[in-house]
Amino acid sequence: MLLDILLHTPRWVFVVLAVLVVMGLRASRPQNASLRRCVGLPLALAAVSLAGTTSAFGTQPAALLAWALALAAGLTAMQRRIDTRGVRYTPATGLFALPGSWLPLALMMAIFAVKFAAGVVLAVHPQAREAAPFVLGVSAAYGLFSGLFLGRAMALWAVARRAARPALAA
Repeated sequence: MLLDILLHTPRWVFVVLAVLVVMGLRASRPQNASLRRCVGLPLALAAVSLAGTTSAFGTQPAALLAWALALAAGLTAMQRRIDTRGVRYTPATGLFALPGSWLPLALMMAIFAVKFAAGVVLAVHPQAREAAPFVLGVSAAYGLFSGLFLGRAMALWAVARRAARPALAA
């Protein structure tokens, strides 16, 4: 069955996986990045996760609510818990100096895994689209991982705002 799944998976899915792995591996090393890049990718992944929810389950209110509540919970939890002490932002250049982190790779792989697994389940058992536990679980997982990713971005944005204050006061 696993071989059948892999053989029937469109090639572009493996390309997306490879791109996400490369991006995640880059994030594991110290790097400089713009605020746009630090916020843009999480916003894009949140859009993809919402699209995954609506493409799989339509606009079922329960699915959208589960997605939104889990996104808010993940965003709040990550904003409060993430350690940004090693992050530096230079307002003059608009760049962050970021320590390496495996978190982006882990979150991207989690979102990818949920989307892939949900696609497989729905292809094999289309009736799962109507099963509340599946709908709510997948929607909440999409929202949670996106919220964690966005929470990290919001924490970085807060670092940039704090760094810009002294420059504005001068």
